Amino acid sequence: MGKDVPDFPGLKYLVIKWCPRGYGHAVYYEIHESAIRIIRVLHTAMNASDHLKEP
Repeated sequence: MGKDVPDFPGLKYLVIKWCPRGYGHAVYYEIHESAIRIIRVLHTAMNASDHLKEP
């Protein structure tokens, strides 16, 4: 589930919207053996590369 984030190996994201039109939120996460670690939740209008750091 989710899409890979370019330039951030192992990081995935999923966009969540309340309605099909307009903005939503993107959840950035890592999948580990027995857990999912949420790294960041950003509004879709925000530039993710400004808020994500190299792992």
